[in-house]
Amino acid sequence: MELDMNRINEMFGDSMILEIKENKEDFVQNIKYVISLGYRDVYELVEHYPETFLLDSVTFEEKVNKLIDSLGVESFEKIEEDIGIWGSLDEI
Repeated sequence: MELDMNRINEMFGDSMILEIKENKEDFVQNIKYVISLGYRDVYELVEHYPETFLLDSVTFEEKVNKLIDSLGVESFEKIEEDIGIWGSLDEI
Protein backbone atom coordinates (compact mmCIF):
# COMPACT_ATOMS: atom_id res chain seq x y z
CA MET A 1 0.00 0.00 0.00
CA GLU A 2 1.11 3.55 -0.64
CA LEU A 3 0.40 6.86 1.07
CA ASP A 4 -2.06 8.95 -0.96
CA MET A 5 -0.90 12.55 -0.55
CA ASN A 6 -3.66 13.71 -2.90
CA ARG A 7 -6.23 12.33 -0.48
CA ILE A 8 -4.59 14.19 2.41
CA ASN A 9 -4.59 17.35 0.31
CA GLU A 10 -8.28 16.92 -0.54
CA MET A 11 -9.23 16.33 3.10
CA PHE A 12 -6.92 18.81 4.85
CA GLY A 13 -5.69 21.24 2.21
CA ASP A 14 -2.39 22.61 1.06
CA SER A 15 -1.40 23.77 4.53
CA MET A 16 -1.24 20.17 5.76
CA ILE A 17 0.93 19.17 2.81
CA LEU A 18 3.24 22.07 3.60
CA GLU A 19 3.45 21.03 7.26
CA ILE A 20 4.30 17.48 6.22
CA LYS A 21 7.08 18.76 3.97
CA GLU A 22 8.43 20.99 6.76
CA ASN A 23 8.38 18.12 9.28
CA LYS A 24 9.26 15.30 6.89
CA GLU A 25 11.82 13.60 9.17
CA ASP A 26 9.45 13.18 12.12
CA PHE A 27 6.56 12.34 9.79
CA VAL A 28 8.46 9.49 8.14
CA GLN A 29 9.97 8.31 11.44
CA ASN A 30 6.52 8.15 13.03
CA ILE A 31 5.12 6.13 10.13
CA LYS A 32 8.05 3.72 10.41
CA TYR A 33 7.44 3.40 14.15
CA VAL A 34 3.80 2.35 13.70
CA ILE A 35 4.84 -0.10 10.99
CA SER A 36 7.49 -1.54 13.32
CA LEU A 37 4.76 -2.21 15.88
CA GLY A 38 2.97 -4.39 13.33
CA TYR A 39 0.03 -2.19 12.42
CA ARG A 40 -1.13 -3.17 8.92
CA ASP A 41 -3.16 -0.15 7.80
CA VAL A 42 -0.77 2.62 8.81
CA TYR A 43 -1.40 4.59 5.62
CA GLU A 44 -5.11 4.76 6.38
CA LEU A 45 -4.26 6.22 9.79
CA VAL A 46 -1.93 8.76 8.19
CA GLU A 47 -4.51 9.79 5.61
CA HIS A 48 -7.19 10.32 8.27
CA TYR A 49 -5.00 11.73 11.06
CA PRO A 50 -1.89 13.26 9.43
CA GLU A 51 -1.51 15.82 12.19
CA THR A 52 -0.72 13.11 14.73
CA PHE A 53 2.22 11.97 12.60
CA LEU A 54 3.66 15.50 12.67
CA LEU A 55 4.51 15.26 16.37
CA ASP A 56 8.18 15.02 17.25
CA SER A 57 9.11 11.35 17.23
CA VAL A 58 9.74 11.08 20.99
CA THR A 59 6.34 12.55 21.89
CA PHE A 60 4.66 10.48 19.19
CA GLU A 61 6.13 7.22 20.47
CA GLU A 62 5.14 8.05 24.04
CA LYS A 63 1.56 8.81 23.01
CA VAL A 64 1.26 5.73 20.82
CA ASN A 65 2.60 3.52 23.61
CA LYS A 66 0.13 5.00 26.10
CA LEU A 67 -2.74 4.49 23.66
CA ILE A 68 -1.73 0.88 23.05
CA ASP A 69 -1.39 0.26 26.79
CA SER A 70 -4.81 1.78 27.46
CA LEU A 71 -6.44 -0.40 24.79
CA GLY A 72 -4.82 -3.57 26.04
CA VAL A 73 -4.76 -6.86 24.20
CA GLU A 74 -5.47 -6.66 20.48
CA SER A 75 -5.08 -2.87 20.51
CA PHE A 76 -4.44 -2.67 16.77
CA GLU A 77 -7.46 -4.82 16.01
CA LYS A 78 -9.55 -2.38 18.04
CA ILE A 79 -8.13 0.56 16.09
CA GLU A 80 -8.81 -1.23 12.79
CA GLU A 81 -12.43 -1.76 13.85
CA ASP A 82 -12.83 1.90 14.88
CA ILE A 83 -10.22 4.17 13.34
CA GLY A 84 -11.64 7.02 15.41
CA ILE A 85 -9.81 5.58 18.41
CA TRP A 86 -6.59 6.88 16.84
CA GLY A 87 -8.00 10.39 17.14
CA SER A 88 -7.81 10.10 20.91
CA LEU A 89 -4.04 10.22 20.55
CA ASP A 90 -4.34 14.01 20.65
CA GLU A 91 -5.88 13.79 24.12
CA ILE A 92 -3.08 11.67 25.60
